[in-house]
Amino acid sequence: MEKRDIIRGLRVFLIITILAIVVILIFTVNRETYRVLRQMVPLYLVFTLFFALLHLYLDFLRLQVLTWALGKFISLKSSIEFTMGGLFLGAVTPFQSGGIPLQVYILKREGFSIGEGTAVIFFRAVLGLGVVIVALPGIISYFHIISTAQILKSILNYLFFFYLIAIILLMLMLFQTERVRKRLHRFGDFLRKIRIIKSDRPRRLVDRTLDEVANFKKSMGLFFKAGKWKTLLSFLLTLVSMGVYFLIAPALLYGLGVPVPVMKAAILQLVLTYLLVFVPTPGASGVAELGGFSLFSLICPKELLGVYVVLWRFFTFYISVIIGGLVLIKMVGFEKLKRITNREGRKGAQGTGSQEHKGKEESSPL
Repeated sequence: MEKRDIIRGLRVFLIITILAIVVILIFTVNRETYRVLRQMVPLYLVFTLFFALLHLYLDFLRLQVLTWALGKFISLKSSIEFTMGGLFLGAVTPFQSGGIPLQVYILKREGFSIGEGTAVIFFRAVLGLGVVIVALPGIISYFHIISTAQILKSILNYLFFFYLIAIILLMLMLFQTERVRKRLHRFGDFLRKIRIIKSDRPRRLVDRTLDEVANFKKSMGLFFKAGKWKTLLSFLLTLVSMGVYFLIAPALLYGLGVPVPVMKAAILQLVLTYLLVFVPTPGASGVAELGGFSLFSLICPKELLGVYVVLWRFFTFYISVIIGGLVLIKMVGFEKLKRITNREGRKGAQGTGSQEHKGKEESSPL
């Protein structure tokens, strides 16, 4: 990743974010806003900051436990660099994907192989997804009972069916890897035969994807054979970390003098957080602010909505990006960062390639 790419991504992130904030505030701030803001409860704002920082600390800790499950244990300093550096680079790249080469580099520096580092990064993401998969049916039932907002019910139904289909496909790929490969190859051959597709790129994509699934199965084996109790502890830390994170929304509303059902506000934040995973803009900028404006309008008065969304985004994201930028600059600087991301990106690709070859041999058992 070049210095200019980071600066360009940061510039896009800032421009879109500032425009979204200005638009939201223009349409919501009025005289009533200033009157209501005088009723703020500072103690709850302190709680909000505490939840934001506690969430980050638990994130550092769960990464340490996850690496411990593989028989190694990274320092708190490296865990902070891994998490915060990844957050900053995620904020300035599409789909929040730019932090992976840096994270691979940090784990390699701590004695992990490319394969082990990739497994840690991937499984860390899977733990977060696992929490949502466990919670989603209950969330949907809760909102169908208490909510009359059709837009929220529609979003929840979309999320439920999306994750359900994703789980079914993942289960098929995990337990019927070679059968799925053969079926997809056969379908691709049919499409080429009737000239809908002309290249073998889709076939290569299928192979690459299913080889990664095989690698994922190997990774799971590493975690559950080498340290299943530590892996379980990491999942519990993930659960607590996310629970604390989703308390930011209700705590902030209480801080602004708006009492709301804690569960309802927390679940709205959860829904928005997982919708933002699919947003291509750097750091989901713009969409996060406007999405928050839409969803939080269900629980926040209009005169406070703009201020609330900006503060919510600050505590849940901007503060992490600021800290991440400072950590990254202190850690490596631009020139070393360029060398790290370029080198580790290439090595990661090569490592994946070698793992894919092994995966094919073993997958005769992402």
